[in-house]
Amino acid sequence: MKLRAPFALPLLLAAALPLSRARAQDAIDRLDMQAHAALDANQPETAIKDWTELLKLDPKNANAFFNRAAAYEELTADEPNQAAMAADDDKALADYTSAIQLNPDDPDALEHRARIYAQKIGGEGAYAENQRKAIADYEAAYTLRTKGMDDPKGWLTSTAKPDDDAGNIARWNLVIKLDPKDPQAYLNRALVHEHAADFASAAADYGEAARLDPGDVTTLVKQASDFFTANEYEKGIAGYTAALRLDPANVEALTQRAHIYVRRMMNDDFGSPIFEEDLAKAVADNEELLKIRMRDGKNPKEWLEKEAAVSTLTTPVLACRDMIVKLDPKDDKAYINRAAAYDSNGAYADAAADYSVAIRANPQDAGLYIERGGDFVQTGDYDKAIADFNEAFRLKPASDDDSAKARTGRALGYKG
Repeated sequence: MKLRAPFALPLLLAAALPLSRARAQDAIDRLDMQAHAALDANQPETAIKDWTELLKLDPKNANAFFNRAAAYEELTADEPNQAAMAADDDKALADYTSAIQLNPDDPDALEHRARIYAQKIGGEGAYAENQRKAIADYEAAYTLRTKGMDDPKGWLTSTAKPDDDAGNIARWNLVIKLDPKDPQAYLNRALVHEHAADFASAAADYGEAARLDPGDVTTLVKQASDFFTANEYEKGIAGYTAALRLDPANVEALTQRAHIYVRRMMNDDFGSPIFEEDLAKAVADNEELLKIRMRDGKNPKEWLEKEAAVSTLTTPVLACRDMIVKLDPKDDKAYINRAAAYDSNGAYADAAADYSVAIRANPQDAGLYIERGGDFVQTGDYDKAIADFNEAFRLKPASDDDSAKARTGRALGYKG
């Protein structure tokens, strides 16, 4: 901890003081030296007592307030619990505030107070207020440090190295004030906002950087990602879409936009038109990703079958199955597989439509009627479900697996 050196009056000036004042000054000097020695010996409590006595003799001694605040900070390391540490921090804050009031142009006191504010915990409202105070103190300190410099921006970008988010936000705030058209400054501040989990502010900075450099796809993707993390899905989709207009093969933008559509599906009414629309968009983005990855493949259908087999996510599987149908629309098994993928994604009407295609090619397959009947139950088409289960039972009346499923399905249909 950097302390202020013991204060002593010049010899001639001290000699000129009245005897009582000279004795008081001697006491002040002695207490200051004792306090420094105590803190050097790792005895912060003793140092605090000495500086407290000093301040009784000299209540406007800014250095004594600064040094006692530093001693309180040292004391926190030995405290047994958070409450005691917080109490020491509050005392340090009060002393740094007194030092600043006595000497408003002291960047050291401002930075020390800023660090305490930045580290304070509490409820969400209190935390945000402490961060605001920390940033304000850092800005004031850095403004004082750069006053009169030929290149304040260079000092802020390369020399100032705060160890907390508030300090870094403050220095980029000042850089932006000095050069509001520098997109890199906004990008750097956005990274700090991300580290502080303030994704809305990060997205705003990425947006400003993108405005200043509209051809930067990476910035658009980062902005969209922060909107996504902040659950601002519409803005996230718009950002990824803007990036894809510049770079249609941007894998991250396609992947993340598909994820937003899937996430949004979870909030849609199951089976509603908006649910179906989001699913279709998620599948379309996954298909674009598959096209990018399979460009050099010699047998795309075989490659897609392998992808569908190894994928653990339902929407990419549906994308694979959809592309296989488009590659070979006469393959009835492709429709059956896509129907199963639709079922996994909750798109029961689409699944029923695919099973209908497969049934036209395989009208004697009882299992297909059972699957389609199950989808009709899910969509509330109970009469169609009962008809399918009856047909399955007619095709396989014996008590094998299919007929057992048909009986169960028919019962569900009647119950509906």
